[in-house]
Amino acid sequence: MSKVLGTIDIVRNYGPTVMIQKEAVSKGYQQVLWLFGEEHYITECGTMNMFVYLKDSQGQAELVTPPLSQGTILPGVVRRSLLELAESFGNIKVSQRPITMAELVQALNDNRLIECFGAGTACVVCPVEKIFYKGEELLLPPIPKMDLSAPAHSADPLFLKFYKILNDIYYGRQASSWAEIVCDA
Repeated sequence: MSKVLGTIDIVRNYGPTVMIQKEAVSKGYQQVLWLFGEEHYITECGTMNMFVYLKDSQGQAELVTPPLSQGTILPGVVRRSLLELAESFGNIKVSQRPITMAELVQALNDNRLIECFGAGTACVVCPVEKIFYKGEELLLPPIPKMDLSAPAHSADPLFLKFYKILNDIYYGRQASSWAEIVCDA
């Protein structure tokens, strides 16, 4: 995929991925984690933006997603919304920077990986439970049982907080400068 096409959502970006996706499904996985270059930079999960939530080397919570500047990631309203929400929480360092599988694996091995999730228009937010990489299945931190009907709570995993808050905004249950109610039914 050329750098120019990586920044535009067109069929040509996704058509060649269908066979690889079918192979992943045949092996029991739901999505393909797209890696770029010899360094195995994390790009997207299926057609979703990928987020890695970890503790950095100083122990601070950091939400990492690949930057748009590399030309391999599609911008999106859900991606931008999650970044803005994370910044509004005030206790999470938000980073749009390259992240490699080596860094993710190291964080997992050091017990610094908190969670990984994909995000996009269709699913809003979807947690990642495991990743098959270099012949090994990496089991990510467990995903707790989810009560999607309960309001967002500070004890919720980050992906679930995001899911609940965005859905509450979508359906007018939470006021937001992002949305204006045009008809009160």
